[in-house]
Amino acid sequence: QAWTSNICSVAGTIFMRFLLGPLCDKYGARLLMGCVLMGASIPCACTGLVTSATSLAILRFFIGLGGSTFVMCQYWSTSMFTKEV
Repeated sequence: QAWTSNICSVAGTIFMRFLLGPLCDKYGARLLMGCVLMGASIPCACTGLVTSATSLAILRFFIGLGGSTFVMCQYWSTSMFTKEV
């Protein structure tokens, strides 16, 4: 059951990686990072409500979506340390 929840978490992160790359180009990293972190706070707050392995896997998927913020962080860091800045 723990392995299944870990796989669901990684699946959520991988899904958001492909989605957030082009969105960073269009909207910028700061706005998206704020939105993703605020959205990820909801499933993190619901962690205490888990009563079964299925609900844990679903919750870990949505927490994994928040784990994809490293994409925006990398984008933001790269843009801050270019020669144009």
